[in-house]
Amino acid sequence: MVKSDPEEAAKIVGFSIADLEDAKRAALPFLRMGISYFALSLDDNDVLLASQKLMVYAKAPKVVCRNAGGAGDALLAGLLFAQQHDKDLVEVARWAVATAAASLETEGVCAFHVDRIQALLPEVDSKIINVL
Repeated sequence: MVKSDPEEAAKIVGFSIADLEDAKRAALPFLRMGISYFALSLDDNDVLLASQKLMVYAKAPKVVCRNAGGAGDALLAGLLFAQQHDKDLVEVARWAVATAAASLETEGVCAFHVDRIQALLPEVDSKIINVL
């Protein structure tokens, strides 16, 4: 699993990542390197999640931002949690952005409960955007 943001990934792939089409294109070199899962956090804590078979896009629910610190780490934690619980790729992406959203709306660091993540899950829009 590699998790990156557009600026970090751009340094590796050699082009800027300005939109979802760029993000899809940027995932391919990572997958060609043999990486099983590539997650790219996008604007508004949306995520592109790619495997050797699928690419999924998940749009984060709108929340009131009280603390942006740690949202990327929370996104990664949601990814890993869902993977460890054998969720499919769409669900993994949904858990990632719901966890980041819970982190964003919480004052302090990691002071939210899994119940809040589960409450945000129905608000996450996600879809398969490419089959490899």
